[in-house]
Amino acid sequence: MKKLLLTILSIATLLLPSTSFALTATFYSAAGANSPVDGYVEKAVVTTNWATVRDGTAGSAPATPATNANLYIFSYSNKYSGNIAIGRAFMLFDTSALTADATISAGTLSLYLNTVGDADNDAQGYAVITSSTPASNANVVLEDYDQLGTTALSNTIDLTGLATGQYHDFTLNAAGIAHINKTGVSNFGAREGHDMENSQIGDTLENDFLASSADVAGTSQDPKLVVTYTIPATARHKNPMVITPN
Repeated sequence: MKKLLLTILSIATLLLPSTSFALTATFYSAAGANSPVDGYVEKAVVTTNWATVRDGTAGSAPATPATNANLYIFSYSNKYSGNIAIGRAFMLFDTSALTADATISAGTLSLYLNTVGDADNDAQGYAVITSSTPASNANVVLEDYDQLGTTALSNTIDLTGLATGQYHDFTLNAAGIAHINKTGVSNFGAREGHDMENSQIGDTLENDFLASSADVAGTSQDPKLVVTYTIPATARHKNPMVITPN
């Protein structure tokens, strides 16, 4: 009789609504030309016209960004051979394991910083997360240069005084959380502040945030997305497994 009562209580516990507990999941970009890819595209032109570079539709390098060990996020003006140049990064994550039932409360996108520079040291000397819409989830090509959004999906990180050799966290704002695809691939990008605000960097100056890509061996330096979420009790109990107490 006691065993039967405990079994009935177990079934009732599974079928009735219960408190949803916060869960966390960590997602990484894939190495090489695989989905979900990461990479970068830069455009460098010998010109004095900032708009030619900032508003360009295709990049000039690199030829195979999806297999580069670094993600380059930068702006410079007349720094090398009279060039104006901008670099933009892409970080994609397969977040489909969250499922449509998930309610996301927080997200943090972290990049492992290798090199940083803030020569301009002005209000636009920062890095920020945006959306991205590359043509493929498995590669980044030169024509993706103009496929980064202009809405900030995170806090900005000032380039001055940043420590290298460690992760730096971009906390997603409400728009960034809403951008997470619970049933597919979440496409993010990153831009330097002058690029983001369409404000030309000072002459002969360069700002950069160079982070590890997924092509660095292992995952200890890979771009990563940590999501905090809950799953409703009704979703967790769609297929309950009854365990009879001893």
